[in-house]
Amino acid sequence: MACPHVAGVAALLWSHFPECKNNQIRNAMIYSAVESGSAGWDAYYGWGRVNAGNAYELLKQGCEFAGGPYSDPLHDLALGGKDQVPSPPTPAPTPAPPCPSAQERFEVQIQTDN
Repeated sequence: MACPHVAGVAALLWSHFPECKNNQIRNAMIYSAVESGSAGWDAYYGWGRVNAGNAYELLKQGCEFAGGPYSDPLHDLALGGKDQVPSPPTPAPTPAPPCPSAQERFEVQIQTDN
């Protein structure tokens, strides 16, 4: 259930700080997370529990403070996941079947209670 909570906090922060860039919002959430489990990253808690209040207070000090200038690459902690690495794009989905001929028709009748 972490994903919906983190996405909600990100949306909330971005609504209060629309001038911040995505990596700045992300880094603010990482830097302000409440440590849970082992110190640092662990397989059960990741970087910890998201804390909207802590992230908000961090971003009030300025977007640059929270995540660095946008022109810089993302901070290592903000790459997403523990061992996320770039991968090739996934193949395109299977093409849709061709449309039926113009002579084929479907008739739909809707009857109400009245």
